[in-house]
Amino acid sequence: MEKIATELLSVIKIKKLSKFGRFLHNPYKYCKALYIRFIYYPLTKKGVLTNTQTFFGKSMKVLLPAGTDIFLTGGKSHDSEIRLSMYMINQLQPGDTFVDVGAHFGFFSVLASEIVGSAGSVFSYEGGEDTFAVLNENVKYASNIKYKNKVVSNVHGKLYFYQFPTAYSEYNSLDIEQYKDTDWIKRNPPKSIEMDSVRLSDELINLSVNIIKIDVEGGELVVLNGLEEYLINENPIIVLEYLSSKRKNQTHVLAAEFLESKGYIPNTINATGELLKCEDVRHYMESNNIESDNIVFLRS
Repeated sequence: MEKIATELLSVIKIKKLSKFGRFLHNPYKYCKALYIRFIYYPLTKKGVLTNTQTFFGKSMKVLLPAGTDIFLTGGKSHDSEIRLSMYMINQLQPGDTFVDVGAHFGFFSVLASEIVGSAGSVFSYEGGEDTFAVLNENVKYASNIKYKNKVVSNVHGKLYFYQFPTAYSEYNSLDIEQYKDTDWIKRNPPKSIEMDSVRLSDELINLSVNIIKIDVEGGELVVLNGLEEYLINENPIIVLEYLSSKRKNQTHVLAAEFLESKGYIPNTINATGELLKCEDVRHYMESNNIESDNIVFLRS
């Protein structure tokens, strides 16, 4: 895993480049990404399925303009996602089990698959139809990944799921309350689709899971409610995307409170992928002017 951790530095290096520096790093990719984002996509409203290489050496498909960061840097390039990648590299071991709720195109699923190896397992869930089609392309040949085009919630049955156009597909969710007053959603309204829903307590019966990553844009609490029975006997690490109060984070606050009521303690991830105990997540976000971060919950 030391080699993978070293390769992650390439994502950081490219991210820090100026626009001209990114152009010089790979003129073809940079121009292609700009053309699709600013010309092709606005005219057609269609994404472009494109191959790229991850920092850990695996080929992936992304649907541009979503996934531009993976296309240009080889990884998820938001600071919180770089730190999460480093944490996964440090924490996961061969033979471990990783659950990816809100897998999108599958970047973290593919990374986890590479780390846990053939003796390990990855379970990926993605509710969006278009995003799942790309996820399918990225994981269908990985023998250690099981994946489903289903919503994860607190019910087993049918639920309505909001799916955004390609450029905003990372915001697909059961709950779009946080976006309702934004300008972009008025120009890019989602479509409501009926999807099968599953509960993690049902899905993970008799499994010992090491890490559960939950990134579902406001649906975190219902995912955790559906995990409640599993948490009685098991102690998985929970990685929860957490938004600042600027982003209408009420559901994230409630999700954190739910985990704390079950004996979980929040931790932040530093630049080297190590955990730092966090007494007050809200204060941490506000004092550091962070809009979104991945908070790691460990049971004390």
